[in-house]
Amino acid sequence: MSPGSPLALTDEMDALESRTSSCPAVPDGGVSPRLPAVAIHTLGCKVNQSETDQMLARFRRRGFRLSAPGEAADVYVINTCTVTHIADRKSRQLIRRAKGENPDSLVVVTGCYASTSGREVEGLEEVDIVVPKVEQVIIADLVAGALGLPLVGEAEGASGHPAFSEHHRTRAFVKIQDGCDAHCTYCIVPTARGASVSIPPAQILEEIGDKLGQGYKEIVLAGVSA
Repeated sequence: MSPGSPLALTDEMDALESRTSSCPAVPDGGVSPRLPAVAIHTLGCKVNQSETDQMLARFRRRGFRLSAPGEAADVYVINTCTVTHIADRKSRQLIRRAKGENPDSLVVVTGCYASTSGREVEGLEEVDIVVPKVEQVIIADLVAGALGLPLVGEAEGASGHPAFSEHHRTRAFVKIQDGCDAHCTYCIVPTARGASVSIPPAQILEEIGDKLGQGYKEIVLAGVSA
């Protein structure tokens, strides 16, 4: 999103709202039954979606599996948006909906709304864990710790490939830039995402190579003010 164009992010939110990351059920023997099913709902921009993909990879490395379509998950991760008050409201609605699907589930909230309004999010009775954006790199460990799960490596299926598959779309989002230095009076993005930072080219190319190796056919480069 270019500085001075916050409505572009709002428009994208409607298209990306409640995008749920899921995959077909894992074959018998693919993942240990003691590991819970995880569902991730994403609100907001393409940068948020790229961060959701990164979180999916972290859960995979911890041995988690994604909930199958129609399956009530044991863990719900809500990756929130806060570009407008409407985004905040939709984030709260998703949080309540997740807990309603499985009252015994662990509801984890992250993203921009969780970063800018952490105390407000913590006060929601449906929320179990709040993970600021800066802690997304350890989100799978935080969830595993809350559930009392032992440290495990990447789960392997009978075929030898990771049983937890990210390949739920043909298009992948790769973040190349984050944050914004414009500090427009009407925009919360610098507060939510901090100063503008470019991702190192080598890291971008490595992630693109990983996505292509997973079978994605299209790569979308995403940034806040790129």
